[in-house]
Amino acid sequence: MPLTPKQSRFVAEYLIDQNATQAAIRAGYSKKTASSQGERLLRNVEIAAAVGQKQDRQLAKLEITAERVLQELARIAFVDVRAFYRDDGTLKQMTELEADAAAAIAQFDVLKQNVTSGDGQLDTVHRIRFVEKIRALELLAKRFGLVKEQVEVTGLNELVERLTRARARVTKADQ
Repeated sequence: MPLTPKQSRFVAEYLIDQNATQAAIRAGYSKKTASSQGERLLRNVEIAAAVGQKQDRQLAKLEITAERVLQELARIAFVDVRAFYRDDGTLKQMTELEADAAAAIAQFDVLKQNVTSGDGQLDTVHRIRFVEKIRALELLAKRFGLVKEQVEVTGLNELVERLTRARARVTKADQ
């Protein structure tokens, strides 16, 4: 069964930010009921299939694959700071960086400032901020099952004791 124009609009709007409530509002559904409408629309088999097909097309067009995402995470996770320097210890120009090193940069600043107070000289300071390495390592570790989340349950002994006392009271009352 083909989608209605309003449903098609919802699908298009949902693909923008993956927010069902906002997509429902932008598609013309009531603001008051947008949250429940968005959830209901996503549970609709035809709408879910349309969203899936369009997402697949977006990924294909952008050439985004699981392998490519993992490769980018690995570039960030395993960046070696030595890749940013020449053998003589000077910082490489951006054009000299290998792709793996460049992919790990979140921000690169060149500042002109007086480093030594009172000498009246402007020095060039290079500041490199990397993409969050720990987060990339965490995502890779979870993906490959290297990290297991643990849930700690406390107070179990106390609960068992209370249940035992309650059972004893019930048994005593029945006698």
